[in-house]
Amino acid sequence: MTNTTAESRAVPERHPIVSLFHVTKRYGKRVALTDITLHVENGGFVFVVGPSGAGKSTLLRLIYMEEFPSEGQVTVSGFLSSRMRRNRIPHLRRKVGLIFQNFKLLEDRNIFENVAFPLYVIGVNRNYIRKTVLDLLGRVGLYQKRNNFPHELSGGEQQRVAIARALVNSPYVLLADEPTGNLDPVVAREILKLLFRINIAGTAVIMATHDHELVRQYRQRIVHIEHGEIVQDENAFDRWSPGARELDEAWREEPLKVPPPEE
Repeated sequence: MTNTTAESRAVPERHPIVSLFHVTKRYGKRVALTDITLHVENGGFVFVVGPSGAGKSTLLRLIYMEEFPSEGQVTVSGFLSSRMRRNRIPHLRRKVGLIFQNFKLLEDRNIFENVAFPLYVIGVNRNYIRKTVLDLLGRVGLYQKRNNFPHELSGGEQQRVAIARALVNSPYVLLADEPTGNLDPVVAREILKLLFRINIAGTAVIMATHDHELVRQYRQRIVHIEHGEIVQDENAFDRWSPGARELDEAWREEPLKVPPPEE
């Protein structure tokens, strides 16, 4: 009989949650991506970096299947691009959370309603919606501002609302397209800290950014895209930035601050 330690039993199975296999994407005569092969494991964190126009946003659109490859195959949590029917796309989107640079909040709805909106759309029980949304707003530090409207929040606060909304369906993978692009460095770091906490809890994160200097501060995998091609894939375990271990451990140990409900 083989002995299995408690530690080995506790290690989760690691398998690709997102796979792109020899993917090429064309728009007419323009080639946006060329022969992309990329695998992101369940619970992984990947920075996709490159200049504007390199193909980062196209890559993310292929993953949440707003676009489909001209050649090759995209697989996301068992959904195959070659077999995807239009009526199955909403089911995929419940497993993929989306965060954008410009937040895309509904200006005529308060913060609670913005985060709850994806659950309203699929007809979830209102008691479940209230509990889930208030918990998420607490986790991103915005419980007390749940009745505010987007224009009453700072840019960093609006991005945290967008993150809470992206998590409301408990997605397997979170896609972030330049989520810190409009934020100052201090706020950008706080948003990254929040994304790392989300990742530590088990959600895979793929973040596209043009800011090489920002991502090099952290211990994560970096995929470089230029002119629609992957030119380098740096594994997090092949390099260390000064202080990266200390930052990583601090974020793992720092608890999420959930404000108490108002009386």
